[in-house]
Amino acid sequence: MSVRAFLFVTLLGFFAAPQALAALTAESVMILDEGLQQPSAVAVAEDGRAFVLDGLKRRIQVFDAEGKRVDELALPTGPMPATDIAWAKGLLYVADPSAQRILVLNPRGKLLKELRPRPDEQPVEPSSVLVLGNRLWWSDRRGHRLCRGRVDGKQPVHCQGGRGETPGRFRYPYMLAADASGYVLAVDVLNARVQIQAPGGKHYGSLGRFGMLPGELFRPNGIVVLRDGGILVSDAWTGHLTLFQGRKAQALLLHDDGRPWRFSMPVGMALWQDRLYVVDLLANRVEVLRLKENPGLDAALPEAKSGRDSRKNCLQCHPSWSEDYQPEENALVLPVADKRMCLSCHHGAVMESRPLMARGHQHPTLHDQREGKPAGDTARLEDDEVPRDFPLEKEGRLGCSSCHTPHAPPREARENGRRNPWLRKPNRDSSLCLACHASKHTAAEERNRQDLKGLNHPLGVMMKKPVGSDTQGYARRKELQQGLPDALERAGARLGDRGQLICQSCHQVHGAKGKALLVMENDQGALCISCHRSQNAK
Repeated sequence: MSVRAFLFVTLLGFFAAPQALAALTAESVMILDEGLQQPSAVAVAEDGRAFVLDGLKRRIQVFDAEGKRVDELALPTGPMPATDIAWAKGLLYVADPSAQRILVLNPRGKLLKELRPRPDEQPVEPSSVLVLGNRLWWSDRRGHRLCRGRVDGKQPVHCQGGRGETPGRFRYPYMLAADASGYVLAVDVLNARVQIQAPGGKHYGSLGRFGMLPGELFRPNGIVVLRDGGILVSDAWTGHLTLFQGRKAQALLLHDDGRPWRFSMPVGMALWQDRLYVVDLLANRVEVLRLKENPGLDAALPEAKSGRDSRKNCLQCHPSWSEDYQPEENALVLPVADKRMCLSCHHGAVMESRPLMARGHQHPTLHDQREGKPAGDTARLEDDEVPRDFPLEKEGRLGCSSCHTPHAPPREARENGRRNPWLRKPNRDSSLCLACHASKHTAAEERNRQDLKGLNHPLGVMMKKPVGSDTQGYARRKELQQGLPDALERAGARLGDRGQLICQSCHQVHGAKGKALLVMENDQGALCISCHRSQNAK
């Protein structure tokens, strides 16, 4: 049997009884990794050029068919990384959800058009894009729906879906693909399934079910339709690629020796000739595989259990609660506290946090190394103590979940003064920071005390005009009575609710510049000089 016959499935095959299959295997052809930092998607042109959407750099890295990097295309400025890329009729289409647009570029990276669809006059966040003839399909991350319109961006735009778990509704639609008949397949990330839409937009069915066993989907992300109809779906948490035929999971993609292929965090995929391009976001690379059939391997999956676990929405972050959970060797924490769990949603599929989670310096946790050992050792807080409200991991070390929790409803969080709704406690005026670092707090009104040694920069200095000429605790220079200098604000610094200096006026917990966790470089005193120019010897 040829590979073509092995993969053959018609549209009716979605509903037909599956036939016995030999194993689908793959061998590594090459790895594309030059210049990549947390890529999310890849598109391949007819001549084999691979356009890889690089996450943190907001660039497209271009590789030829032999794997040599031949170009680097800068995307227009945007607040966050773009998430998906498509190639059609000699043009590149880039989903840029944080900027609420779809970019149309030529192969050299020149911006030809900027599409800003506004169905129902509502803001949108296109997180994936697909071109079918003269139609443009895209996933709306914000509205939990699938939209389609003309490829030139002209109205009308039709959308269907909405947030929900019933057929036809989505919880964060993401990567898209289409079969030869024009049926669109949309990955439904948190519903752990793939939904099928007819060419006219009508809901047509779904495939996949939530779970952790081989053949089940936990955090589906990428999707590709093989030449004769087989469907491969990547799972960002399990790292596996699952082959579907007849609307049923048939096998995992295997090595020649029968081991399942497992990636660090597979996201987008693309097919060119007999090659499969798999974007491995956490490994900062694209793995290029050659697909083939291996009739000598047993591709059978375990018998699926009947029924569904009613705790699905809990298990999506707490897989260790499931009887099917298999602990990872040498795991430092439970999966719910693993930064991979956070990133499996926060790489743009559900929320975009890559610039903060994966760039610059981070507050020490056991996920980082210090002097060859896991960091986040709370015993190093000689003059302070971590409150019992902040749970610690092994050996009293801080983890992501020490400060963060998903169990703070956003509305309740905002009402309690949390700008970031996923914190365990409000951080109004740096109160969360000071709960652990109380000894570093020197109030503005204490700065003239002679008995204090080794003072930190005082907090609470009011960066506005004082109410009287002899009022204490206010900035003295007039330009500082207008707020923070522009350089600090551009770097992400902010003031407290009353316009006073707080920890975040100089520090940044995630994505900081240097080990001191500063909002900007200070090797030459640039941060200090931005406020204290009169003290600068130059």
